[in-house]
Amino acid sequence: MGAENSVEGGGDFSLLAGKYLVFRIEDVHYGLDITSVQEIVQMMEITKIPNAPEFVRGIINLRGKTIPAIELRSKFNLQAAEDNAKTCIIVLEAASPTGSIRAGIIVDEVAEVLELEERQLAEAPEIGMADRARFVKGLGVVDGTVTILLDVGEILGNDDLDSGDVESDAGSGRQTELSQEPGEEPRSRGRSQGRRRGRSQGS
Repeated sequence: MGAENSVEGGGDFSLLAGKYLVFRIEDVHYGLDITSVQEIVQMMEITKIPNAPEFVRGIINLRGKTIPAIELRSKFNLQAAEDNAKTCIIVLEAASPTGSIRAGIIVDEVAEVLELEERQLAEAPEIGMADRARFVKGLGVVDGTVTILLDVGEILGNDDLDSGDVESDAGSGRQTELSQEPGEEPRSRGRSQGRRRGRSQGS
């Protein structure tokens, strides 16, 4: 509980406190509310669909159900990159006006599960994130590492994805599947555990 883990400044961040799945795109860490994460799957065959939005690479078949695969780099206006052994798809679910929407987001690498307390949270700056501002709901700061906390509803809340034929078979109490490789899970880290596995690799 060192002072380095406390963020100065006002604001009520109690609603943001909790567990986040942290992933990386380029050298930036992003966090998703763990309750919105259904599972993590390794890259698989993606079928392109005609007239899809630019940020939709295609659809994947996940145990008999098709869901869109979102290219998060495209949504964030970042340069495209080749897939590699660490590239994976995080399957998310969020509420929508028509019920719920389920989609996968393609990320460079999944890092860990991070538990954030209110004192470790801060507001996102108004500058420096023009392409991502509407997707960001706050920042988490632990051991000097900043994690950008994303709004899952904003990422998935697009009319092109909001369709009734995308169903979810996951209830709110379902255990999130976080295994990327057999026998290996992202490590949960509390407020005073060791430094994150913040490996930065070129795209």
